[in-house]
Amino acid sequence: PKLANAPMEEEKHEEVKFVEAENAKEADDTAMTTDDTKANEEAKLPDAKMEEESIDTSHNKFAEITDKISKIFSGKSQQIVIYESNGEVKESVSSSEFKTIYLDCCMKDLYSAWEENFEDKLEDYKPEGTNVVEAKAQTYVVELPKVLLFLIKRVNYDKVNKIYYK
Repeated sequence: PKLANAPMEEEKHEEVKFVEAENAKEADDTAMTTDDTKANEEAKLPDAKMEEESIDTSHNKFAEITDKISKIFSGKSQQIVIYESNGEVKESVSSSEFKTIYLDCCMKDLYSAWEENFEDKLEDYKPEGTNVVEAKAQTYVVELPKVLLFLIKRVNYDKVNKIYYK
């Protein structure tokens, strides 16, 4: 009886070895895949860092260049809006940055165009806490840029007829 069972036990033993061998192979494949993935991630990591640093560097360079351009071409202006509310004259002051001064050449000369550009009548001005009132806005150049740009408007647009005219 021992002889008859012996080959069966060997077959079972071989099956177990075969299953163990397959599991070991899968484990090796998984380990290799994991190792390959880690190696690839490690290999890509410096590239990703370099790309991120490149983006940061290019963003910083862009901001630096924009700042330099802004220092050359930007000036500061102050707008004072004068209005009457409840029988009292009030002022609203705001500051802003400008790059170009727009002048309308349809005026008789550039001085008139300058004055026209920096004084406005506001018909529908609504200050906080009050109703709509008429106001007068005056703009002053507080700080000139190193390079002052003028845009001389030579053509006007007629909204009613929808045409440009000189």
